[in-house]
Amino acid sequence: MSTVLVFGTEGEPLNPCHPARARQLLRKQRAEVVSTRPYTIRLVSRESPACEPVRSNPRIRLFDEA
Repeated sequence: MSTVLVFGTEGEPLNPCHPARARQLLRKQRAEVVSTRPYTIRLVSRESPACEPVRSNPRIRLFDEA
């Protein structure tokens, strides 16, 4: 299952969401696309209750370290 990375209005990382949820946020103009690889969106307004602050998980890397 794929997920979409989500950042808050201030740039803080939030929990990843399902692609269908990301499409809903984009369609309602509550989010904007930041990157397509990995697919990442940033919330425009923090009115979405489905997005929560990210919990620390050492197995997940947000970006490739080059």
